[in-house]
Amino acid sequence: MTMKYLLGIDLGTSTLKVDIYNIKGNWIAGDSIETQMIAPNSDFKEQDPKQWWEKFKFILNNISYKDNFNLNNIVGIGICGQSHGPTPFDKNKKNIGPCITWLDQRCLKQVQYIKNVIGNEKVLEITGFPLDVAYTAAKILWIKKNQPKIYEKTEKFLLPKDVLVLNLTGVYSTDTTDASATNLFDVKKNCWSDEILSKLDISIDKLAKPFSSHEIVGTVSRIAADETGLKDGTPVIAGGADWATDFYGAGAVKPKIGIDMSGTVGTLIVTVKKDFNEKGGVSIVPDIKWISVAQLQTAASVFQWARDEFCLQEKYISNRIGIRSFALIDREINRVATGSNGIFVQPHFEGQRNPGNTKLKGLIFGLSLSSSREEILKAILEGVAYEYRKGIENLRESNGIECEKIFASGGGSRSDIWNQIKADILNIPYCKTNIREAGTFGAAMLAGVGIGIYSNSAEPIEKFLKIKKTYYPINNNKKKYDHFYRFYKHFTDNIIEMDLFDGYARLKEI
Repeated sequence: MTMKYLLGIDLGTSTLKVDIYNIKGNWIAGDSIETQMIAPNSDFKEQDPKQWWEKFKFILNNISYKDNFNLNNIVGIGICGQSHGPTPFDKNKKNIGPCITWLDQRCLKQVQYIKNVIGNEKVLEITGFPLDVAYTAAKILWIKKNQPKIYEKTEKFLLPKDVLVLNLTGVYSTDTTDASATNLFDVKKNCWSDEILSKLDISIDKLAKPFSSHEIVGTVSRIAADETGLKDGTPVIAGGADWATDFYGAGAVKPKIGIDMSGTVGTLIVTVKKDFNEKGGVSIVPDIKWISVAQLQTAASVFQWARDEFCLQEKYISNRIGIRSFALIDREINRVATGSNGIFVQPHFEGQRNPGNTKLKGLIFGLSLSSSREEILKAILEGVAYEYRKGIENLRESNGIECEKIFASGGGSRSDIWNQIKADILNIPYCKTNIREAGTFGAAMLAGVGIGIYSNSAEPIEKFLKIKKTYYPINNNKKKYDHFYRFYKHFTDNIIEMDLFDGYARLKEI
């Protein structure tokens, strides 16, 4: 009997990943490729959606030939991807403009306009998300004001992963997780918000119909089959936002679970029961919701910056002997004392998301002539963990939310030393699992739910996710970190209150 396989696609900001899993949750084959950003100036961050389709076809071709895999054995396709970026398509389903990605900062005036017309609290009440320059509503308003001809010609604004769904099926669609993070979606009514759309004068007709993440929205068309090698008629599900699918694939299927996605950005969430009275995004699993603990614009990317600037020797050795440069650096910083001998790094190298201070910058504090490179490197890892602890304490104090354990995912989860640092600073066990790519795994499992292989969305995660290693808090380290954390919080809170970063931003404009 022919084995059945599920295809999981993750269209990230910098990388497109494609993985194939069997119906027992085992990874079979996969590949990835970098995507390009178009940045005409410091505020504009765009991508050409045509590259996504071309690179997707290239990866499938590689998998087919390199791994000798028959793509006709794929029985379901799931997709997740970067959120927030609207891409315009006309009535002929032709792309007529770039994707304005979530990193784009051009829409500050539009965010202020929405605040004036609706108010941040009202948007938060309806959508579960605060207003943010990253989100879709402000970007559509920018297009309407600055590119009125494109706005008028637009039949639908699609989010990134929905562009790939359109390429595969010819169907306009989105899902409720991606829709919920647009500042346009009513999370209580589970539909586009008539109130917000009316006040912003955005036609609902320009937005795709939202489906549940596991719902089948179409099948692979004959044209797409000819271009990709996939089987004509293969079901394609609506999919999910990359963050929601990552959380799901990493284990967010029951309450009191933390998910740490330490990649380019740093995101920590905690799951609660659905009826918990707190704002939060739409979850893939119907019985739970997730609460954001921390959202750092830069996390592992700060460590990568430090590696590129300070660790050229490690990069050279890595290329010569085939060991990851970060693994070599971990060995060096593992000898550094807890607390990095009094060096602190505030990791906001690219500001905070709204409602925080977008003008924040990174800080390295406590340097002396005896300070070492390794101490700075370890302080970066500690700084991210301190920011996570701020969020954990805020949730615990304001809502009594508890977290029993945290599943580590993303590139940062490969670091044993960083997992241990987080466990010590947060005083919560950190768990490394067998899931290599939470996004593609989650998307593939949702495809399995959609075509009836699994009875519900929680089943494949509970069945196939296994804990490989648990990092328990080390009591002596925890006691020391308690003291260092209190100073870090006092210092960084006071720096922010002094309004120095606004002054610094004005200085750079001179």
